[in-house]
Amino acid sequence: MNKVTLVALTSLVMSAVSFAQTNHQVGAWSIYTTTGKLAGNNMVLLQTTASVAGQTSNGPSRAVKLDVVCKNNRVFAIAVEPGSKIDKHLVSYESPVPTVHLRFDSIGMIEVSENWAVTAGGRSVTPYSQFSQGSLNREWVDRLSGTESMVLYPEGRAGDSLPQSTFNTRELTAALDAVGCTK
Repeated sequence: MNKVTLVALTSLVMSAVSFAQTNHQVGAWSIYTTTGKLAGNNMVLLQTTASVAGQTSNGPSRAVKLDVVCKNNRVFAIAVEPGSKIDKHLVSYESPVPTVHLRFDSIGMIEVSENWAVTAGGRSVTPYSQFSQGSLNREWVDRLSGTESMVLYPEGRAGDSLPQSTFNTRELTAALDAVGCTK
C-alpha cells in the first residue's frame, strides 16, 4: 500500500467519530471499539491522556492524547493527538509526507528522537516509515510497553514548539491483552 495512502487512512481511523463510547478502562488506557461501517473491520482504539495538559501559546489548556489502534487483533497504528493544530513552521516537507521532529524519553531508560508524519490536517502525528510501517509500529508498542511513563518533547524554535507531555504507559500490555491485540 502506498505510504501516503496509509498515513491518510490512519488519520481517518483515528477520528473519534469512528469509535463508540468507552467500553472499559485498563489503568490509564481508555478502550473504544468501532461503530457503524468500521465495526466489521474489528478495530479498537486504546487511548491515554497526558497526565498534565499542556498550555498553548494563547494560554488555554488542552488534552494531549496517545493512541494505539488495533485492527483484526494486531497493532495497526500509533498516534499522538496534540490537542491543537501543529504550527506550520514546525512542519518539514523534505520527505514524501509532512513531518515534525519529536523527542521521547522514559525515566532515563530510552531516548528517541525522530520525525513523525503530520496527519489529520496537523491535528495528529504518527510514526512514519517509507519501507516498514508495521515494524515501526511494533517497535513503538515495545518501547511504550516497557516503560512506566513516556515524556514527549516536540522540538522547534523557542515559542513555536508544543509543550512537553507525560503519558502513563505502564498498563499498555494489559490493555492490549484485554482486547486480544498482539504486536
